[in-house]
Amino acid sequence: MSIPIALLVDDGAPVNPMFFHDPPYAHDLLMPNALLRDFADLCREFGVRGKFSVLPIPCCLGGIDGKLNHVPPRHLATFLKIVKDRIAPHFDITPEILTHLTAYRMEGGFAHVYEDEWVARASVGEMTDYIALALEILEHVGLPANGVTSPWDTGKGNEEQYAKA
Repeated sequence: MSIPIALLVDDGAPVNPMFFHDPPYAHDLLMPNALLRDFADLCREFGVRGKFSVLPIPCCLGGIDGKLNHVPPRHLATFLKIVKDRIAPHFDITPEILTHLTAYRMEGGFAHVYEDEWVARASVGEMTDYIALALEILEHVGLPANGVTSPWDTGKGNEEQYAKA
């Protein structure tokens, strides 16, 4: 008898968030697509299913539905193809809000606070627009989302308003 396995994978991106989150240490900027491919093979082999979150604007480098600064277009295209063709059939796809780093300003640019801090001060309408943008970016690249993943402590102090958004 097989034992069902559900796996929650966060922060899927063509770049390594630790490059920015952990600056005192050397980290490669690009996540190897071979690693994602091997992960997909392993999940298929053992029937692993679950949730896989994707960063719509990974580390403030740009949207995955366009150009990412410092990321070769082919690397981004390969990442998206693997997620669409090999991960999404077995995992629910969600955005990890937008950047999982500095909050994105809807009028353009980035704020000087992390997303969870921004959400703590945002109105329900602002949060709704922010979440909608994350969902739209995933939709643009052919990854319809089944929900939203909250980075850090997002919504901890204003859960009721966050849930409304």
